[in-house]
Amino acid sequence: MLYRGWMLDSAAYLAFEADISAAGAQLHTSPAAYLSTHHLPNWFPLLRDLTPETVCFRELSGLEEQLTELGWEAFFVKDFVKSLKTGTGSVITRPEQIGELMGRMEQFRGQIEGGVCVRRFEALDATSETRYFVRDGQAFAAGGGVVPDIVQDVAARIPSPFYSVDVARRADGVWRVVEIGDGQVSDLVGWTAEEFGAVWKDRP
Repeated sequence: MLYRGWMLDSAAYLAFEADISAAGAQLHTSPAAYLSTHHLPNWFPLLRDLTPETVCFRELSGLEEQLTELGWEAFFVKDFVKSLKTGTGSVITRPEQIGELMGRMEQFRGQIEGGVCVRRFEALDATSETRYFVRDGQAFAAGGGVVPDIVQDVAARIPSPFYSVDVARRADGVWRVVEIGDGQVSDLVGWTAEEFGAVWKDRP
């Protein structure tokens, strides 16, 4: 079975798998595979050269000092799953802003899942950001379009059976991986339901 719904944390996904198994079925994406793309620290080491420099923290005390040691000009902050798209967003320019940002993350998202990932800010063209899906090692573009080389590269590196890949063009023209996500909980950004269904048309 393929799940399509809200993001589930690890405990909820395990419980969901148990319910599916009790009903005599099997999930296409195991709990381990789900977390391999749903949590940034699991996919970042495989794509280190294709995506912004990232440092992940499970221990959240002393973050201001650790950001100061990084010495970056700007920081993109998210938990293991999502960034903050409300208020002033997820970018800070001074380490002392991290506490306020984390407070907003807890306020608007309800929790900080897993820990905090700090990504070195890169100027990306938001209008170029595009979502692709990878199923069983094959990458798909909306409308049957051409899949760029960077996405094909990702598809060869990440073994999860189904996930999304978001890429965008940096100011210098280089394509970068913005995000990897479990395909079951990824929105259909730029896709129609029919195009999404076509990804699965040759499955039994």
